[in-house]
Parts: sequence; C-alpha cells; structure tokens
Amino acid sequence: MSISGDMIITKNKIHFTKKGDVDYSIISYDDIEAIIKISKNVDSGFFMRLGPMKKSKYSDDMEMEVAFYSDLKQALKPRTDNIGLSSSWGIYSKPIKDN
Repeated sequence: MSISGDMIITKNKIHFTKKGDVDYSIISYDDIEAIIKISKNVDSGFFMRLGPMKKSKYSDDMEMEVAFYSDLKQALKPRTDNIGLSSSWGIYSKPIKDN
C-alpha cells in the first residue's frame, strides 16, 4: 500500500484513503499513460503519471504504475525505465473480478 493509501479515481477527483479527496486536471494522455496535476501534495509532488495498466506477471491482478514528480518538466521528460525522473514510484494492484 502507498503512503497515501488505496486510490480510487473518478471523473472529477482522486480519493486517497489516507489523504482524502484531491481534484486533478489532465495535462496530457495517450493510450499508455496520463500526466495529471493534483490539487494537493499527497506523496512527493503535484504531478502524477498514471499508467501503463496491465495484467500482473505475478498474479491474476491488474497493475497500474503511479509516479509522482516534483515539477511538470520532470513529468513530461521521456522515461528510459519505469521510474524515470520521478520522486516517488510504485504499482497499484487490484484483483480482476468476473462480472
């Protein structure tokens, strides 16, 4: 679990179980990831990268990479690895449920 707790993303906000609701705006996005600006520093910066999202190699869960950046310039730079120039990086996972 992240230091901010579980994360639920909705159309208008992100809810962190340990930090509460945070508004966000989308800076850029493509088929792989989104760069967003959040209204409150919940980890280590006001900029986040969400994605990519994929099935875990280790379980039946889905995983989404989440990275925090201290500034927009760092967030937008091309990455050479998963962590890139982030100030904090991790993976959120969620079990895949059959409908």
